[in-house]
Amino acid sequence: MKVTSQQMYDTLLAGISQQLQTQSTATAQLSSGKRYTRPSQDGMGYKQSLDIRHVQSGLSASLGAISTAKSRLSASQSALSQMQPLIQRAQTIAVQQANATLSPSERQAAVAEVSTLRDQLLALANQKFSGEYLFSGTAADQAAYSGNASIGNTQYTNGANASITNVVQTANPNAINDSYKVTLNATGTAIASVTNSAGTNVLQNGPVSLVAGTNTLSLINGVTLSADYSGTPDTTSTDGGTLAVSGAAFSSTASTGNTHYVAATGGNTSITGVTQVSNPNYVNDRYTIALNAAGTAIDSVTNSAGTNVLQNGPVTLGAGANKLSLTNGEVLDVSYSGSPQTNTAGGTFVVTGAHVGGSYHYNGDAQNRTVSITPTQTVLTNVRGDSAAFTQAFSSMKALQDALNANNVAGIKSAITQLNAAGNSMSELTAEVGGRLHSIGLQDQTYNAMKSQTDQLLSQQESTDIPATVTKLTQAQTALQAAYKVTSNISNISLVNYLK
Repeated sequence: MKVTSQQMYDTLLAGISQQLQTQSTATAQLSSGKRYTRPSQDGMGYKQSLDIRHVQSGLSASLGAISTAKSRLSASQSALSQMQPLIQRAQTIAVQQANATLSPSERQAAVAEVSTLRDQLLALANQKFSGEYLFSGTAADQAAYSGNASIGNTQYTNGANASITNVVQTANPNAINDSYKVTLNATGTAIASVTNSAGTNVLQNGPVSLVAGTNTLSLINGVTLSADYSGTPDTTSTDGGTLAVSGAAFSSTASTGNTHYVAATGGNTSITGVTQVSNPNYVNDRYTIALNAAGTAIDSVTNSAGTNVLQNGPVTLGAGANKLSLTNGEVLDVSYSGSPQTNTAGGTFVVTGAHVGGSYHYNGDAQNRTVSITPTQTVLTNVRGDSAAFTQAFSSMKALQDALNANNVAGIKSAITQLNAAGNSMSELTAEVGGRLHSIGLQDQTYNAMKSQTDQLLSQQESTDIPATVTKLTQAQTALQAAYKVTSNISNISLVNYLK
């Protein structure tokens, strides 16, 4: 078979094109460090890389969830750890103040510190992480606890001393309701005493010398008064008048709660409404009302625990409003049509948001915050403020504060027991969070190790063999030069060459 010059030329050109492609591929691999960057370069290898990257993506998501859990739990543990010393300090104060020989004024001085401890506890309970409240459950946009203090209403009655023209209250951190009689010294130049309704001088660091204008008087119970002085001493009387404080509340006023009545589906329609008359113990609960078989009496009122709390039941119904007294002190008002029905389902009555005046109350919800490490594994990342550790801490400090204010030694001793229980609960909760952090830390190590392994596997899968690629590039360059030379020789062949 005769091979023409054109055929030789075409073959050489195809070889040159192949070597150029080899050279381009090798150069790209050396530049990127990867064997391939698109499926056409290595279909099977590219598919394997995609599989590895999919695993990497899942591991990165898991590590992100673990990081969120660790950060949130660490912030929670930090806040809980700071609460423990507050409870311990309250315990110390309670033990000191349980001494029966201490005076009411000495106990009043301790009230201010207990109040500060409660404020610090509130601040920690309302701690935020990444702009969200830590202890409010999934209701992270609202503070876990609230308690809006009121310093109370005041009324000043002038005394015989005309140089004192006005006394007002500027601070009342312990929400004390009392009356204060102001007495000047004989020369009319200083406040000698501020006596409360118990006859105790509560002026701190007295006597306090007066200057013309406004003068600040600090009391041992934390109250601060402001007294206006004319600057001209009045020696005719030492009576500086009396300031009465009323309506002060350590937190928002008491609430008997929000109520909601839901008639039973297909239930007894002779019961047209249920309302709450009183809730002296501020109980939040759900009550299911059941009538007797004849439909003429309330047979039971069952709470969420399944206990019948109806007092002196069954209660015979009369047309109109009927009072139902419950064993927890709550009183309900039931409207009855007067026409009996034999359906016993009387509906459900719910009370929420009830709280005792002078106490902090939980505003969060009962839902926990979780993150998904894998599609089948979730981790709890929060601590809720309605746990026993929180409620006991707040209630025990309030019990101590109330007992100190009342000069009640037995109450102070009772508060010691409550504070001990609160301290134990807080220690247990802090330890529990520490255990959860340890567990999530082990998972963090495991997933980071898996991530490192997949990173290494992907590198091995995609990385270019530099020495082999350099050799391939050199060979391609040598072959290309040879092909160029042969092509040049063929292009110089003519009829004259053949005739020679």
